[in-house]
Amino acid sequence: MIRLLSRFEAMSGATGKTILESIVRTSQSSDQRLIDFYSLKEDLLRFLAEHQGIEEAIQCTKNGTDNVLLDDPHLLNEHDGKFIQTYFEANGISPSVLIIRATKKRIHDVAMQRFHSGSTKGVWKGRAASALQDIDKKISCPYERVIVYDNTGSLEDGIKTVRKRILDQDFDKNIQWPIPLALE
Repeated sequence: MIRLLSRFEAMSGATGKTILESIVRTSQSSDQRLIDFYSLKEDLLRFLAEHQGIEEAIQCTKNGTDNVLLDDPHLLNEHDGKFIQTYFEANGISPSVLIIRATKKRIHDVAMQRFHSGSTKGVWKGRAASALQDIDKKISCPYERVIVYDNTGSLEDGIKTVRKRILDQDFDKNIQWPIPLALE
C-alpha cells in the first residue's frame, strides 16, 4: 500500500518526488485519505496497470538500448497526462508521441464491428463505446516530438510510413493545437 501510494505521489508531485520523500508524505496521510484511495477499486486497478507499464518503459529507456512504445491513450488525457508528463520530466525523459487518426466513418465502422463481435467476450464493447465517444474530441499534446499520421490508406502502407518516420525522427513541427482525433 505504501509503495503504491508513494508511486502516485512521485507521479503527481510538482517537481517529481524521490521514493523516500513520497513514503514520508504517504505515511503522514490521514486515515480517511488512505481509505478513500484504497476503496476506489476501479481507479486503483487502472492506476496499477497503466503506471506499471510507464515505470517499466522508463527503466528500459534508462537502461539504454530499448525504445519503448506505450500504447496508452492516457498519455494525452488532460488529467492523467499531467501526472505522466511530470513523471517523465522528473526522470529526464522526453518521449516521442505517435497520434494515429482515421476518418470518422472508419472509426464508427470498426467500433460497430468490435461491438457486435461475439469472440471478444465484451472486451471490445467498452473500447468501441470509448472510440465513438471521443470521435469529435480535440486534443493538445504536451510533448515536443510528435508524429501525427492520418491512417487513410492500406495497413501495409501505414506501417511502412510510420516506421520510416519514427526511424528518421521525422516529427511534425507546426501542428496547430488542438487537433481533432478523427478526420472528417
